[in-house]
Amino acid sequence: MKNRIFLSILIIILISCSSNESDQKILKNIPVLIQNDGTSFTRLFGYEDKKIIKTDRTNIVPYKIGDYADLFRYDSFNRIKNFTTFDNTPIIFEIKYENDKITSFKSRHNVDTLRIDLTYDTDKIIEKHYWKFLGSENYEPSSQTVLTFSNGNIIKKVVGDQDGDQQLTEYYYDDKKSPFSNIDDFQNFQLIFTSSEGYWYWISELFLGKNNLIKKEYTWLPTGEKTTTEYLNIYNTNNYPTNINDMIIEYE
Repeated sequence: MKNRIFLSILIIILISCSSNESDQKILKNIPVLIQNDGTSFTRLFGYEDKKIIKTDRTNIVPYKIGDYADLFRYDSFNRIKNFTTFDNTPIIFEIKYENDKITSFKSRHNVDTLRIDLTYDTDKIIEKHYWKFLGSENYEPSSQTVLTFSNGNIIKKVVGDQDGDQQLTEYYYDDKKSPFSNIDDFQNFQLIFTSSEGYWYWISELFLGKNNLIKKEYTWLPTGEKTTTEYLNIYNTNNYPTNINDMIIEYE
């Protein structure tokens, strides 16, 4: 069975250009308007040079911008150290590195904690997921994800659960740069944004690759049932996307 779906999300992104080359775009402030089930909210991504330093929900009435800014912090090597909410509650934390590559990190999901351990093998990254639930002292194995990369893009994801069932997702890209392709430490952001099991679901597809997604094919391998999602991209004269289906991207 094969279904065809189109992405239905509206995102407005504001991007600033470098004074030297249009190809060296540096993100400054990115308002992201998300619509889901008739409701919408806006998030603003803030930057310092090429580092994402915060994401702020801007339309929580009666609070002002900045009241609910969630923060990314960096270590002395300019690597992501943690991500916390406005009240300093850790969301992404205990990030461990080896040769500047993430080998493990934890993410909080309400009262439960997910730990992801990563190993690197040529063009693949293997993620092992472990959950520690409220009241438990131990992390229990949950699933394993194998990511295959090509030219900075995730082109294949295979997820296997404890029962041995597998899900396959294949990604296809254009040959033009994505709006986030020039941020520092892109691959580590890519892994955090795409691996946290839902926390970044509304923005994660913009971090799948250094190019722009044009199609993905999801297959539930036990039955072979397949779903295809296609993305219609429109570009400006600098070959950056201005529209991705219902996603609207503005540059200044």
